Amino acid sequence: MRSNRLNVQFRYYERNFVRPLQTSYGSWAKREGIVVRLRDEANRFGWGEIAPLPWFGTETLEQAIAFLRSLDGEISPAQLWQIPDTLPCCQFALESAFKSLANDREPTPFTLPPDRLAALLPAGERVLSSWQNPWTAGHRTFKWKIGVFTSELEWGWFAQLLGNLPPEGRLRLDANGALTEAACRGWLERCDGAGDRVEFLEQPLAQVAPMQAIAPHFRTPIALDESVTQFKHLQAAVQGGWRGLFVLKPSIAGFPSRLQATIQTRGLDCVFSSVFESFVGQGAALRLAEVGARPGGARALGFGVGSWLDPLPPRWLAGLWNRRS
Repeated sequence: MRSNRLNVQFRYYERNFVRPLQTSYGSWAKREGIVVRLRDEANRFGWGEIAPLPWFGTETLEQAIAFLRSLDGEISPAQLWQIPDTLPCCQFALESAFKSLANDREPTPFTLPPDRLAALLPAGERVLSSWQNPWTAGHRTFKWKIGVFTSELEWGWFAQLLGNLPPEGRLRLDANGALTEAACRGWLERCDGAGDRVEFLEQPLAQVAPMQAIAPHFRTPIALDESVTQFKHLQAAVQGGWRGLFVLKPSIAGFPSRLQATIQTRGLDCVFSSVFESFVGQGAALRLAEVGARPGGARALGFGVGSWLDPLPPRWLAGLWNRRS
């Protein structure tokens, strides 16, 4: 390894969903990703994860692999900071790995108290029974995907869910940009009628401007998600005057240091969320969530997704790395 350069290795992985995740984008049955390992001249190791979401505007898995192969096994710190914005997951993974060199410790699974995590519920009528197990486990905040079925059907299930969920339970509704303006207003009217039971309506429309026009007329906050997954779009939303919530997925948002600086400089009100990455990427994302949280903020983190994926075997990372690939 040449002086002042880092050795780069990577391994592909895939995990099946216990049951396909239904969203307005369609059905998602398998999470694919890449674990990256850096080694410096002192033989210290750092780890990162590439977990793309192309339908959110990230690079594809194939593009990430092509970039890693183009490095020919080495990268300098200067080259790392020159990774283009078209590869936000690679930016996140390699900066995370670079920063973790100082720890020189293999990532391990971690746990947070269930009441600190928002549990993801399935779309459709299954939501009426699926909240019970996570409630028993200690979750008190739940995220429900809407915009998958007709608004009329979902409004009926929403009313039933509110009637069944204990009063201290809180809901987040995520439409993934699938609603019409009329449906968005219909949802906000129903959310307002639920008092404080609904924390926010996430990305009801595809474009920021109509959400910005609608938001002042309702008490329930609107949160941006797909509109701010790319860093340049986050900047545009802030400069365009958005003063509401931001749902940020650190694993697909590019360089963590750049995102952290923007959050803190601009004083953004953020909710941090998972993209179904493994504990390698989640650890780095949660470290950013810790520094990006507002003082005294009590919102649950959007990382209550573990039950959706097949469990990882013991020493998964070591086994993955010892594999020839």
